[in-house]
Amino acid sequence: MAATVKEMAQYLGRPGHYHVQGMEVAVKVTDARVSFGQVQFEIEPYSGTGSAWVAQDSVQLPVEEGK
Repeated sequence: MAATVKEMAQYLGRPGHYHVQGMEVAVKVTDARVSFGQVQFEIEPYSGTGSAWVAQDSVQLPVEEGK
């Protein structure tokens, strides 16, 4: 199933935690896309510099109230 623009837009600007090599880094989702049928997020750390495209399932997003 292809994700719609509206579905992808709900992730933009959301805070989360990226899990990599035993670390958890506080990040913000700056973009989202579907690549080869998989949702990916572009993330930036709150502390530090840079950005990376990562698999959606490697980023833990907080549950929004009312959802």
